Amino acid sequence: MSNDRSLGARRLSGLVVGLAVMLAVAVVPATAAADAQPVHAGVDYLALGDSVAFGYRPPAVTAPADYLDASNFAGYPEDLAAGIPLMLSNAPCPGETTASMITAGAQSNGCENSVGSPVGYRTLFPLHVDYSGTQLSYAVSYLRSHPRTRLVTIDIGANDLSYARRPPPITAPARTSPPSCDRSPTTSPRYSRRCGTRRTISTTWC
Repeated sequence: MSNDRSLGARRLSGLVVGLAVMLAVAVVPATAAADAQPVHAGVDYLALGDSVAFGYRPPAVTAPADYLDASNFAGYPEDLAAGIPLMLSNAPCPGETTASMITAGAQSNGCENSVGSPVGYRTLFPLHVDYSGTQLSYAVSYLRSHPRTRLVTIDIGANDLSYARRPPPITAPARTSPPSCDRSPTTSPRYSRRCGTRRTISTTWC
């Protein structure tokens, strides 16, 4: 089990590093042309990630109609952009995994698909930004067409852990009726307390 977790952690780390490298390569033309100017009011800001950046709220605290309009949700990118202010493009998708952010059709945890289902948030409701393909492909396209981008934030990986730690389905055996409690404790020393013994070290149903 520990080896599997270590392997999963290494794969996740590799994916995150790879994503960061690909985004860095995409940013180079924009920053090089503008001498890597610092973040200041009015520049472009690209946010990527999952439900945290999207500002997702679960159905228990959200009216069903709210999901039909992405502006009903706000994450930290909206707060950050409003505070400076910045021109925000908030592209996250609830349930996005590192793999689905990079590769079209990869398993997500509720973004484009769900575990065991082709349905996800993105197939039912709008995102803050309307785009086709993966977040990574959108990010590359955005950065190439917005040379004034000075800030890119990414939060990703929580759904990778949720998906990796999800246990396989368990098929429970048919439960039979509990045995009778009329046996003598002298002949069943591992009998349960409810059957009359003083010391209980068994799992006998009674």
